[in-house]
Amino acid sequence: MNIFFKFFKFFLFLIIIFTVYPILICLLPTQEIKKHIHESTPRLVEQGNYPNAIIPRTKYRMDNFTDALVLMQNYLIDPQKPVSSAMLVPRQLFSENIPESLLHQIEQGDGTELNYPRYWHGNTFLIRPLLVFMDYSRIRWTLYAISTLLLIMLSCLIYKKCGLLKTLLVAFGLTCVNFFVTQFSIQFFPVWAIAFITSMLMCIHYKSGTQTLTLILFITGCITSFFDLLTTPLITLGIPLVILFMLWEKEEYIDSFIQGLKYIAILTAMWFLGFAAAWSSKWLIGTLLTDVNVFEDAFGSVLYRINNIDFSRMDAIAINTNFLFLPIIFSVLSVLLLLSLLFFRKDGIRYAAFYLIIALYPYCWFFVVSNHSFMHFWFTYRTQIITILSVLMACSSLISFEKIKKKIGHLQSE
Repeated sequence: MNIFFKFFKFFLFLIIIFTVYPILICLLPTQEIKKHIHESTPRLVEQGNYPNAIIPRTKYRMDNFTDALVLMQNYLIDPQKPVSSAMLVPRQLFSENIPESLLHQIEQGDGTELNYPRYWHGNTFLIRPLLVFMDYSRIRWTLYAISTLLLIMLSCLIYKKCGLLKTLLVAFGLTCVNFFVTQFSIQFFPVWAIAFITSMLMCIHYKSGTQTLTLILFITGCITSFFDLLTTPLITLGIPLVILFMLWEKEEYIDSFIQGLKYIAILTAMWFLGFAAAWSSKWLIGTLLTDVNVFEDAFGSVLYRINNIDFSRMDAIAINTNFLFLPIIFSVLSVLLLLSLLFFRKDGIRYAAFYLIIALYPYCWFFVVSNHSFMHFWFTYRTQIITILSVLMACSSLISFEKIKKKIGHLQSE
């Protein structure tokens, strides 16, 4: 019971922050914010909804559509109506080209206003203070700098705790899902930042006990719900979970297969509980603080995202899977599997099984949220970073590096 109240207190504290922070942010003077948004529009209009980063292929597509929507929301926020602005997050829609719609809004301001209340829109309120000082281009570089710093910090921790090979495998996995594209996007940035920060907390607290780790993932689920617009939220669970098992494997922390399954189930359940509870809390608070029935809007969206229309759930899985760099991934896996056959480590079987269970998470997500996963495969495919890391770690668990060292030593002595 004490544990329940501890979690509830953290949850209540977070919901208060999620409610009060946007309202306070809406009180910021709009003059400089609107000025910097106006300065941002020419570049956005030039690039269009979905420009490619460096390489002209869909895998490298950026989401100016949603970033322009975030700027549009910030432009429409009314400091005289901070509660309704924070809860309903209004926007105007003029055409399918959102950057052009943003420019039209600034120059004409005669569009139909629409509410977007089912999300917390934490990313909208995250960048609003930045818009006081900088335009969209500078915000992009700020996000890039922050995400790069977080990645360097996480890499250093993984190297210190797990060694060079694990660090390189994590870097390889990030490369396979074109992580660098997400570094310049308001839309994509939050979930990766949350995943890296939570992973660093795992590196620090992996010996602290189940209660601490479940609390971390519960809070992570809540924060993910606050910031994310259903991009790749699952990575804030999957990446930290893989790294946690990497650390436990190094310390031989888990005594039995059943114990490991129990940890996976509890940690996963607590993340989902935090994510679902925080998201549904927005529907309740938004409904209570405004004259809009947010539940009606939210339920309609959830049912739409879960149900498919002209494709099967397996189609959603297939289109995301086929978007990966499969030949390169299979090449690296082949090398690891060959090493595992030559230098097999029997004790690694248990941990390999844990990793392979986690590897299934993205496909369970694609199956359930099939509509969204099929329509937005060009960014939802990145959820498979969980699968890539899990399979890589499973293969490396089956390799005895002690046998490799002995073999090298024997060859050198001949």
